Amino acid sequence: MLKFKDYFDFGGAIDVLRSEWHNLIDFSFEQIQYADMKGAIWAAVIVGLFVAIKILLVLFGKKKNVLIDSGILVNSDRKNQKRFLIRILSITPRIMLVVPLAMVILALADPFLFEVREEFKKVETRTRVEVKDISGSMTAHTQIQGVTRAQVAMEAHLEFLKMRKGKGDRVSLWVFSDSPFLIQDFILDDDAYYIQAHDAPWVTGGGFSSDPALPMWRQLVVNGQGGTELVPALKAVISQFDADEEVQRKSSRSSLGPRSLLLITDAEISDHATVDPLINDLINRRVKIYIIFVDAAVSGQSGAQSLAQPLLDKIVQSGGAYFPVYASDKSSIRKAYEKIDQMERSTINISRKSFRISIFDKFIFLAVLSLLILVPAGLIIEFFFVDYP
Repeated sequence: MLKFKDYFDFGGAIDVLRSEWHNLIDFSFEQIQYADMKGAIWAAVIVGLFVAIKILLVLFGKKKNVLIDSGILVNSDRKNQKRFLIRILSITPRIMLVVPLAMVILALADPFLFEVREEFKKVETRTRVEVKDISGSMTAHTQIQGVTRAQVAMEAHLEFLKMRKGKGDRVSLWVFSDSPFLIQDFILDDDAYYIQAHDAPWVTGGGFSSDPALPMWRQLVVNGQGGTELVPALKAVISQFDADEEVQRKSSRSSLGPRSLLLITDAEISDHATVDPLINDLINRRVKIYIIFVDAAVSGQSGAQSLAQPLLDKIVQSGGAYFPVYASDKSSIRKAYEKIDQMERSTINISRKSFRISIFDKFIFLAVLSLLILVPAGLIIEFFFVDYP
């Protein structure tokens, strides 16, 4: 004689439920999009009307289980004598039926996810490394009260990024003092890069400054930092350019084309005398160098700029440029960035494909799982707690 277990594999069903449950736990619901939300809303409205009609019939309709001639009012006095907790318990499974119903309605909305995979296409972009000075000299105040060089440097940098948004820049960000620190490797995402640039530290040193113009969360405390050593930063940038070039060649991408280095500093560089060989290395790699020069002076040259002048002249001779940026003259910032905006474009290949994945089965599974819990719970409550005449 055949038994029920010969027709139904309980072990297999449990394995399916366990697998679906683990997939559900790992699933990211905030990424879901819906193709037919309007249809789901109409379905919800129709179901809501039926539920409302049912409630009205229960409240105001004729009671079926009333035997007037017998003298017994079924589901009246005896029901009212139940404990309040038992009443709540008895109707809870029915109320919770809203959960599987909602899951079915959401499944009708045709939920889906976008999955991004690789494909090859050409993107016009500019490959640029940005290096920002966060040495102790950046804490100097400008002629605007309560404004430091560090703040001017950040605001100038962010203005430039706003100007470049949507133009396909491929950018990397470093900050440096005595040592360089990589904040963001090469990236094409403008918004993600803007956040990194906005949150980058203003200054670094061995301890926190009490200057109210320097918020504590803008200070990076690192022992042995606070000076302005450009040589280690340039070495790091050269290594990054070389590594990136090798990666792109292995990826069978097109030639790199022009590349650039944007240096944001007050030019109080202590090792400027040993920078020349590295500048030559960058020039030989066809990297143009641009400097946003943040100075406390409103006009003329400061002592710091005079010390760095041989370095600045070398950059200009190689095809680059430097731009004095004054806190009191926003037009100087705009003119500097307009010049840098004329940098040549290069072409790279990136890979990106979008696939639509339907996930209505996740909601159906939730509905079935809810019913598997609510139906037995309702039967148990009905059997043990509900009294009949």
